[in-house]
Amino acid sequence: MKHHELLELEYLSKTYDEANIPLYLSYPVSSWWKTRMDERMFVNEYSTTDNPFLYFHFPYCRKACFYCACYKAVSDDKHKNDIYIQHLEKEFLHKLALLEISGFKDVKHLHWGGGTPTHLSLTQIDKIFNATCRHISFAHEDASSISIEAYPDEKDISYEKLKLLKDIGFNEISFGIQDFDKRIQKVINRDTQENSVRKIVGMSKELGFRVHVDLCYGLPFQGQNELENTMKTVISMEPDRVALFTYAHYPLSFPLQRQIPSSSIPNSFIRVLMSKSAQDLFLEHGYHKVGYDHFVKKGNSLHQADTGKKVVRDFMGYSVENRKQFMGFGHAAISFLGKGFFQNLLSLEDYYTAVSESRLPIEGKMGHILSQDDELRNKLIQQQIMCEFAINLSDIENQFNIDFRSYFKPELNRLDSLRDDGLVTYDDSNTITLTKTGRYFARHVAKVFDKYC
Repeated sequence: MKHHELLELEYLSKTYDEANIPLYLSYPVSSWWKTRMDERMFVNEYSTTDNPFLYFHFPYCRKACFYCACYKAVSDDKHKNDIYIQHLEKEFLHKLALLEISGFKDVKHLHWGGGTPTHLSLTQIDKIFNATCRHISFAHEDASSISIEAYPDEKDISYEKLKLLKDIGFNEISFGIQDFDKRIQKVINRDTQENSVRKIVGMSKELGFRVHVDLCYGLPFQGQNELENTMKTVISMEPDRVALFTYAHYPLSFPLQRQIPSSSIPNSFIRVLMSKSAQDLFLEHGYHKVGYDHFVKKGNSLHQADTGKKVVRDFMGYSVENRKQFMGFGHAAISFLGKGFFQNLLSLEDYYTAVSESRLPIEGKMGHILSQDDELRNKLIQQQIMCEFAINLSDIENQFNIDFRSYFKPELNRLDSLRDDGLVTYDDSNTITLTKTGRYFARHVAKVFDKYC
């Protein structure tokens, strides 16, 4: 990169610092969900015509990673997982009864997340999978994604466990690596060994899994060299997909992050350089970039969907557009049905009580029903800006029956400053395009159209 380009990028990074800008894994983002939700609304929003993406949340981890913003609990007591899966099964069956259905048919997407679902024992994995999946029929294997998140540690991952997962139906596994650097791992309370990861990834491929990897940039004490070393190591393992998320440091909301010195977090300029370096390196090694922060092998289903403009930003990062409904099960799990966001109870104790009393375990005032304006902005932000890096004015006008320039007059006025700084261009009368540099600041472009921020 030339010297004047570095100076320009430094200016833009300071002007458009993304430290407190939402990741836009939903619109509106969850901090703005304030609607009181109930069982009647849950039933009314469910559509039998769109088979949902099924998500099962498993909160227990062997230990807590300080950087993590997921809902989790720390325990090595297997009995606690026994209690949890009993309630998870009961919630699953209660929702089927509530919706007056016998199960879900032709399901294309099922995911176990956490927490650490691979912290479960072989018996526990087999029990909860069979208890739920006797009510689920999947599309044929080539069209279905049955995936699980895993901490790549030999204490939790063995060949026997991987073989069980594959035998019962899982075909994708996602390993949270984040960074291999020892100093960084110490600060965020992780211990991911390269040799162990290579062994586990190798076993997974041997068994026929599609392997995904999660990395993180902007971690404490992380620089370009540390991230580049980790990426080169990961590339040598040839994963099918890599998600490179930016670290979100919110110590007021996530108390464990207070263990991380705030001054150790790389500034916005270094973070943008990391993002650029990552893109250059992955593209150089034959990967295709999807949206803001995902890289996939060419020919991958997500690559094909991206080529056909059928990718959308969602809770999983990026997904094929046909995921129209999410059905979440377990503590803190999120559902998106029809036009409604529903979040399960955040307290494990409250979750257990609600499930034991055969009540839908959702938070009272942590939901949201999309208005027509929300739907419009959801399409604009989640798909056009965060996936396609271009706003098609005619498409929005035709779908929502509006005059774009009149409807978004205040937003277009605010967008002028981003255009002056070279982040967007008005290519013609019907398209607003994020420039090559502007794509690193896509969340700022999205924020212009976010009426809640």
